[in-house]
Amino acid sequence: MIVLYLNDYIDRFQTQALWNDGGLILESLYQPAIDRIKRATPKRTFFATTSVPCFEYWLLLHFQYTTRPYEALQGNSAGNQVLRALKAVMPDYEKGKLDIFPMLLDQIEFAKHNAVRALEAGKSARTDNPTTNVHELVEYLQNVKCTSDIPTP
Repeated sequence: MIVLYLNDYIDRFQTQALWNDGGLILESLYQPAIDRIKRATPKRTFFATTSVPCFEYWLLLHFQYTTRPYEALQGNSAGNQVLRALKAVMPDYEKGKLDIFPMLLDQIEFAKHNAVRALEAGKSARTDNPTTNVHELVEYLQNVKCTSDIPTP
């Protein structure tokens, strides 16, 4: 899960990131961070990009659609379970690996479609496990016009 978190100095636009490294996350910070983003002014300035239980769920959606909930078990975190599922379809995956994007580029539309389906399923089931809205960030970035596309005088 990646969340943009506004600290107590919101008027100075200082931000910090909270993320799940596949293990523990301070659950007590997650909802307050989301609430602060929702209350931020001006509106629609800050957005949270989340992936529950972890970022690897978004990567897994490049290969398959799943809404199987991931719950922490004794000695096996929810993030580790997603990581195991991802490694079943992408054996060379390692956290922090820099060449992931080019490896998944051909499956990006499939992943976006799967993410939308998972969000709809989560909404119907009243759960966010598992869900992601990384596809919204991807769509935003896909639609950003590069300054190099603007003709120069």
